[in-house]
Amino acid sequence: MAKYTEDQTQQIEEFINSYSGGEIPREAFKSFAKSLNVETKSLGPKIRFMGGKIEKPTTKSKLFSEKDEKLIRKMTANPDNMPFLEEIAKELGKDPKQVRGKLVSMRISGVKKRDVKQPAAKAFSEADEAIILEMTKDPENMPFIEEIAEKLKADVKKLRGKIASMKIKGVTSNNTKAPKVKIYTDELKEELKVLVTKHSVEEIAKMKNLNFVGLRSTLGKMGLLEKKQKQVYWTTERVAELTKYVNEGKDYKEIAELMNKNALVIAKKIKQIQATDENTEKAA
Repeated sequence: MAKYTEDQTQQIEEFINSYSGGEIPREAFKSFAKSLNVETKSLGPKIRFMGGKIEKPTTKSKLFSEKDEKLIRKMTANPDNMPFLEEIAKELGKDPKQVRGKLVSMRISGVKKRDVKQPAAKAFSEADEAIILEMTKDPENMPFIEEIAEKLKADVKKLRGKIASMKIKGVTSNNTKAPKVKIYTDELKEELKVLVTKHSVEEIAKMKNLNFVGLRSTLGKMGLLEKKQKQVYWTTERVAELTKYVNEGKDYKEIAELMNKNALVIAKKIKQIQATDENTEKAA
């Protein structure tokens, strides 16, 4: 049973007493749970524990009556001339999915299903096909596929499939890819040579808005870092910062956000510091 405050318990007691020992209507019970901002599955046991009674849920009415079942058996009596599922559903005024489930529960097999799927709309009309043929009639001067797409106001990928189905060859594609932007320019590399003497790789990555792994790799290629040099995160300053947050009563998640680290890493480091402190105290 979930824990409730004294104030909530008092409200529950007053709510129970308001019904003078009688059953609490389910709608009133649900509304009260909402006002307390608690779940009904938690509140129900609490009310019963305190002597209250909650109205039992009404049983759901049967989806199919005995009359419906008789009609189903009548329509499926001849195994050599079984009706369509949709025909039975129409006679019963039910959804075909509901009828399918009922047939399974009644162990009736052999009922067929109509193909009610509508044919997919053609992506390209006859007029579109005529334009494609006109634009690709000269094998020595084939257009780019993007030109045809613009003319038809069509998607390039769909158009490519259509051209393939029409067995038209020779249509090429424009190179629409933008040139790759060079991140580590000569100017940036010169700047990095100075920065690496004053800051850690992580600090430089933040300052210049660069990917840490990519920056470390670039610095290594430039000979500014040893290939296997390990960047120490827990410097004396960071340990002091972590200790300060712990002393302030902040939890792992809050500290993780402040120090931009995973909460599990923060928890592990705090335990290491606490273990070191305990060993120091014992030694003293």
